[in-house]
Amino acid sequence: MKRFLLLFGAFMAINGSAYAAITVSATVTGDPIVSPFLNNSSVITITVTLTDDDIVTFDEDGTGKVVTYVSFATSNDGNPSNGNVGGNRQSNGQEPGIMLTDYNINHVASIEIEYGDLLRHGQDLDTEDQKPFDLYIKKVDADEALDGGFTDVSYIFGAADPIATLKYDRTAPSFDSWIYPENSDFVPDAENGVRGEFARTEAQKSPPVYRDGWPFNLQKVMFNPSEQLYNPDDAASSLKSYIKFLSRDGLEEYIGYIPSSKVADQDQLVDFESDVTVTLTTGVQYYIYYYLVDQAGNSSAVTKVTNGNNPDVWKFDNTEPTLSFVDNILPSGTDSYGHDAEVTYDINYSEGLRASAGNTVTYNTDGTSEITTTVVNAVVKDAHKVNVSYTVKNTHDNTTDLTIQSFDVDTWEDSAGNPMESYAFTGTSLSSGAAVMVDILPPTLSVIDATPDNVLLGLYHETINPTETEIKLAFSERVNLTEGTNITVKFNTSNSEVYTISSLTHDGEYPQGYSYGTIAYQPLSTFTNHYVDADDGQVGDGRLSITEIKLSSNNNDHLQDDVTNNPNSIVDINNVGTALEVSSNIQVEIDPPVVSSITTAGVGDGVYGKNAEIPVTLNFEDVAGSEEIWFTASQFLTVTMNTADPEEEGTGTVRIDERNDNGTSATGIYTVGENDIGVANLRVSAIEQSDPTAIYDLFGNKLDLDDDNDGDPDGAADADDLPASNFANADYDNIGIDVTDPSLSFIDATKGGASFTSGTARIGEIITLNLTFSEDVQVDADLTITLNTDGTAVITSGTVSDNLVLQAPYTVAEDDEIDELDITSFDLSGVNLTDNPPNAYNGDNKPNKLDAITYTTFKTFPDHAHTIKIDGVRPTVTQVTTTEYKYGDAVLFADATAFTQGNNRYGINTRIKFQITFSEAVEISGGTIDLNVGLNQSVVQITSSDILANADNADLHNRIAETVLTVDANSSDAGTDLVNVNGDILPDPTAIPNYTLTDEPGNEINAAGRAFAGSNIGNISQIYIDGKKPDQPQSISIVPEGGSSASLLNSSDYDSYFNSVNTGIAVTVTLPTDDPSLQEGAVYLKLKIDDGNYTELEPTTSTDINIDNDNTDTRKCYRIDG
Repeated sequence: MKRFLLLFGAFMAINGSAYAAITVSATVTGDPIVSPFLNNSSVITITVTLTDDDIVTFDEDGTGKVVTYVSFATSNDGNPSNGNVGGNRQSNGQEPGIMLTDYNINHVASIEIEYGDLLRHGQDLDTEDQKPFDLYIKKVDADEALDGGFTDVSYIFGAADPIATLKYDRTAPSFDSWIYPENSDFVPDAENGVRGEFARTEAQKSPPVYRDGWPFNLQKVMFNPSEQLYNPDDAASSLKSYIKFLSRDGLEEYIGYIPSSKVADQDQLVDFESDVTVTLTTGVQYYIYYYLVDQAGNSSAVTKVTNGNNPDVWKFDNTEPTLSFVDNILPSGTDSYGHDAEVTYDINYSEGLRASAGNTVTYNTDGTSEITTTVVNAVVKDAHKVNVSYTVKNTHDNTTDLTIQSFDVDTWEDSAGNPMESYAFTGTSLSSGAAVMVDILPPTLSVIDATPDNVLLGLYHETINPTETEIKLAFSERVNLTEGTNITVKFNTSNSEVYTISSLTHDGEYPQGYSYGTIAYQPLSTFTNHYVDADDGQVGDGRLSITEIKLSSNNNDHLQDDVTNNPNSIVDINNVGTALEVSSNIQVEIDPPVVSSITTAGVGDGVYGKNAEIPVTLNFEDVAGSEEIWFTASQFLTVTMNTADPEEEGTGTVRIDERNDNGTSATGIYTVGENDIGVANLRVSAIEQSDPTAIYDLFGNKLDLDDDNDGDPDGAADADDLPASNFANADYDNIGIDVTDPSLSFIDATKGGASFTSGTARIGEIITLNLTFSEDVQVDADLTITLNTDGTAVITSGTVSDNLVLQAPYTVAEDDEIDELDITSFDLSGVNLTDNPPNAYNGDNKPNKLDAITYTTFKTFPDHAHTIKIDGVRPTVTQVTTTEYKYGDAVLFADATAFTQGNNRYGINTRIKFQITFSEAVEISGGTIDLNVGLNQSVVQITSSDILANADNADLHNRIAETVLTVDANSSDAGTDLVNVNGDILPDPTAIPNYTLTDEPGNEINAAGRAFAGSNIGNISQIYIDGKKPDQPQSISIVPEGGSSASLLNSSDYDSYFNSVNTGIAVTVTLPTDDPSLQEGAVYLKLKIDDGNYTELEPTTSTDINIDNDNTDTRKCYRIDG
């Protein structure tokens, strides 16, 4: 329902004539009405009321009229004037005015003016919109005469104050131009609309692109209204202009009202970004409608904004575009590309893009591709891709995986104007979806090395010195050699020798792989030397190096790398990254070593015996001087000396199988052999190798023993090949060789400086054995000669023979004893008896040694026989005993009566023979031997005359000494101890009286010989000497014996009387207690009868015992048993 707002205005018209009065009121009505506009729905109602004279003048007879005039300003900002109303016409085309109105009966004229009536103003039709205008009134009288002046009309809108003029506005508002989202109205200008400079760039295209119907990314619209719009503040909704977004599927509708700040008649950017009622969905297509109300209140229909799309929709898109993936890589995504090769690919993106400038794609090769603005913007709708071309240049970097590293930023937006924020691919990138290899580097010889790479090469020989090295020319990558083209190589060892590589070997696949060619390098005899020597310094170039590398075709394009597209050709084949002499240490020296001299060391002139070790040193050199050599494993040199016996294989030879520390010589030890020939001047007579490869120098050159080049084999040197310097030094040119051992010729003995072939030697006497040898000798340790006495003669260590004789003194020692001296053995253990003194056995000269001596003819060797007795045993006392016991002082002992005591007890006046027995015949001189046998009387004295020269036993002649002792009274105590020589030893000969006791050779008895413990008197004869008479008995009692006291009447004194029944008497003798010998003694009794005389009693059991010390008076005695 259309609403109308009625505004009423009262217009006061003041008649220009002075004679009349007129009342004019004007109201503007309609819905809506907006001061000061007259719009399509407005009606101006003018009420003209005549009063007073005017009625008479102008409507007396009811025929008066009122003429209405209109005047428009000439511009929207001008003011109307009644001076230009001449063109007013009524509807019938008549003038005056635009309307002629009658009065009613009340002299009131009611005039209604609509917007169409105003168009009869006589000016240009329909050009008055927005121009101020004014209405004027003139009265017409009955004579149709006009009043002389105009009456202005003032207009009242409702309660507002009247206004003087109105504006004519009958046109509904619309857009002069729709700017954003763009349609065909939009033509970029200096302001460039919403999209800025980006749009201006597009406008420059031919034909221009105005983005008609393109997506938009802002919840904004921009337009230029055809006129100022109604201020919506506090207005009814019907007066509010708005924009409506309606989704294509009709499911979304959003209305955004145009605020009062955006109603001016100019470009307006209306922002709905913060309008909560407008929430467009990205990706949705919307129809855009507008409803506009101008300031006069004219409203447009809800009108759809059109664009170039069918239907007229815009897609809302506030999502940034992205790079999607790369595809369509041509010629191939796995190929390699060289200089000037082109690879193309498509960059696919999420939506259509527009470019504001060209975009530079930068790769990891430091190369670039240009994507121009034209290319991007020329992509047809919905294509969403652009083709990119990258041309490889030799200024770029190599890569095995071409990668886009960067794009220029801020150059691409989608059609909605969203800038591309990230230039990273959401899908497969160039590098992840392919492996485009860029190889702009020409192939080079990256390294020339050798296997082995650290080797010294000598003159090549397929059997003697087959050592070679493989030279490898390795290129920086896989390369291809055109068929028929060879690589030729020269080395610094020869200007003429050319090595050819006709094919290459490939190791690995492109691009990791590489190609190489090989050369078997073998030094020839015509080559020059190139090595470094510690003494000589650098010889030649010092190392093997390549002097020239060429392609036989001289065309570098005949050697190209394995790049698929536009392979790279080698530029300079001699430009080697790592040269042979850098990567490898190959040195070449082709001069063989020779023996330059034969020397020795550590020995000098003199005679050398068996097992002497004489160093034989071979010194080596080549043309440059001393040369270091080595021995092949298990190989050796055999050096033959002039001591070799032609009839005895293996004699006089030296094996040399290792070099010396100096490296330039090799020493073997010539050990003088027992079968060698003795010579006065030692020399080398021949040299032979175990194999031609036995000796080699640092470079593998083998020893050349054919020094005179007379055709001798390389493996041997005869006399004419030997160097002149052959043991030629003055210090060792007179080395003699002696292989004959010394021998013992005979032995003589001397004593006291005189020949001693027979006789006896005693303790302490020295017998010198004089050993005569076949040559002068010496000993380096004591040489012990053992004799059959178990004694020894010693040749003292260090003794040197004097006129072939070595002396060994033998001192007769105690207990040495033999009837005929002889030699039992020669102890050479630890003793070196050698010839050629003063050469020490353990010295370098190794004098010949007599290992063993056997001499069995000491007693029988003609002219050198010996009969020598050795008595080194001192006499000893074998026993001291008593042998005979006699009595009778007046007669010779031999005539005295012998007796034997059963209890071995001998008393006073007993004559006892003491006997000393010696181990051998002895002699006593200078005094007597006084034996202390423990008696109180004098000692037992032995004199020289007591020695029995003629003993009963001839074996005991002079071995026994005897003397007789007569026991004196009181010479001893009770005789309870066995008789012994005091101390079991003869008295000290040096004590008083001095005496000397020797055997017949003069060996003097010593303390040990004088001792005879266990062989003393007490051990052998076991006698007691009792020189003390017994004391009186302590008591004697006698009682009757026999009969019986029981038969007696008076038995109490039975023991006091002897009666008729008694058979005898019982005598009790109480002996003294201080004489233990009484225990085996005897008692004899005498009975005193009444007559006063003693009568001998005879015990019932009696023994006849001598009862005097002379053994002349015998009695019947009672033997005391205990």
